[in-house]
Amino acid sequence: MGADREDQLFEIGDLAFAFTQQLQPFLDEVFAACTPLETTVLRVLFREPGMSARAAAAAAKLPPSNFSRALRGLEAKGFVVREPDAHDGRAVRLFPSEQARGYRDRFRDASVVAFDNQIPDTAELAVVIETLRALEQCLAAWNADRPGGRSA
Repeated sequence: MGADREDQLFEIGDLAFAFTQQLQPFLDEVFAACTPLETTVLRVLFREPGMSARAAAAAAKLPPSNFSRALRGLEAKGFVVREPDAHDGRAVRLFPSEQARGYRDRFRDASVVAFDNQIPDTAELAVVIETLRALEQCLAAWNADRPGGRSA
C-alpha cells in the first residue's frame, strides 16, 4: 500500500471522527434521555419495527444481557412498547413509541436543516449515503472480528 493511499484512508478516519464530534452536541440534545447503547437499539427498531427481542438483539449485534439492559431502560423511559404477536400469542414484538418517534422526528428535522444546502444534487446525496452505508458495514465487520468487538 502506498503512502498516498494510507494518507487518504487516514483522512477518512479523521474526518469521520471530526464529523461525529460536530454532530455530538446535537445528538446529546436530542437523545439526552438515551444512552449510546439504547440509541443503538432504537436505531434497529426504527429500521425494522415489530422485531422480536431476539432478532433485535442479533441485529444490534449485542449480547443478550446488554440488549436486555438497554431494552429495560428504553421501556422505563417510554421509548419502546411491547405488543403481542398477532399470530403467536406467546411472542412479543417491539416497536418505537410515539415519544421515540418524536425524538427521531426532531433529529430528522435538524438533519434536513443542517445538511440541505451542503449537497444540493440529489444524485450526489445518493452517492454520499451509499458511501456512508458501505463505511458503516465495513466498520461493523471490522469491529465484529476484533476480540470483544461488536458491530452495532
